[in-house]
Amino acid sequence: FSRLAVGTIQEQATPQFMTWAMLGLLGQNRQNVQRFVGRACSPRCGAGQAIDGNAPRHLDSWVMSQDVCRELFFRPAKRADLSLVDGCYQQGRSSASDLSVLADHLDLPQLVVVDVPKLDGCRIPQRPEGATALLLDGVRNESEFFRVQTNLEALWGIPVIGGLDHLETLRREVEQQPCAGASPEVIAQLARSLARYTSTERLHHIAARPWSFDVKPCIFRREKNYPQVTIAVACDGFTGYFPETIEVLEYHGAKVINFSPVSDEALPDGVDMVYFGCGQIENFAEKLSDNMCMALSLRNHLCAGRRIIAEGAGVAYLCQQVELGCGKSLPMVGILPCVAKQQSDHHEPVPVEAKLRRECWLAPNQSCIRGYRSGTWQLHPSSEVNGLTIAPQADAEVLAQGPLVAFDFNLHLASQAS
Repeated sequence: FSRLAVGTIQEQATPQFMTWAMLGLLGQNRQNVQRFVGRACSPRCGAGQAIDGNAPRHLDSWVMSQDVCRELFFRPAKRADLSLVDGCYQQGRSSASDLSVLADHLDLPQLVVVDVPKLDGCRIPQRPEGATALLLDGVRNESEFFRVQTNLEALWGIPVIGGLDHLETLRREVEQQPCAGASPEVIAQLARSLARYTSTERLHHIAARPWSFDVKPCIFRREKNYPQVTIAVACDGFTGYFPETIEVLEYHGAKVINFSPVSDEALPDGVDMVYFGCGQIENFAEKLSDNMCMALSLRNHLCAGRRIIAEGAGVAYLCQQVELGCGKSLPMVGILPCVAKQQSDHHEPVPVEAKLRRECWLAPNQSCIRGYRSGTWQLHPSSEVNGLTIAPQADAEVLAQGPLVAFDFNLHLASQAS
């Protein structure tokens, strides 16, 4: 049951390029490698892309219990030749997901990615407790690799088992792309660079270990028969859906279908619930605004007592209007008496916790729900709305009114099923 944790320890460092390189290298020779993102929030679209056909799954030590983490890991991991969990070793710095905790939950060998250009020669980062080995990212040549390898192995007492070249031009081109994705050619180039310093046999040797935990069914269990429902999932700008959430819905008997708020004139027939995820609706804002038929269909759906769940950008779409960063205002669905204003500054998602102020169909009153908020949209109620966050620095809350439940943050719905 081969598995690895790969993460950074330095602030402002990312494991993204090392993760892509490892997926490309380990995926050679038809190896089936399953990636797990160690934080349950919507990444930039390229960061969550599928490599070799496997969509990344999500784990989170802050959002999920240990049993939920193990269950969500075990199901796809048992079908893979190797599983790779990437993230950040927080070392007590944040309330967000900590890769060290996930490694403890899942008994993962811990590979630490050291960003060489960010090293301060006088101040070496603190070694994470439980670290197995090191990977050097951004080395400029072999001489630098061997110099840093010698220093870190002497200071930390664990081996450096691989490295990745700086590849400044490639990294800059990838970062400048709107979705920060990686083409097969980029993945192949990163894999070739990693192979210069890294032995795949050694990686497989470190990753191989037996699975010794009981997996308690928390989410995938049939304790009661749920009525079969049809759930319409919005696409075209709404992309922030977790694969495991769709899998859980279908496991419990739901029929999940897609629809387009941009081009469809109405909701599909027989829909019981509509699901709007996070995304980049600013790229479709004018088309969404022009589709008044869909707006009417959604209002009629809600008036008939049928459910809608929305989060992040999905909430903005349900407002009376949106104000884009360019200053343009556009009318939207009008279900929520609010104006959603797009914020010009890009913010990394921050962990938030919301407490329900009233009971709703999703959870009982006073339930605490955790997620991540990017701050892309700021909501300004045009009339009094109970439970809606106004101040951008306030703790997140949930707006629950009848069949509508809306979050101003990204929710990992599958982990709420327990």
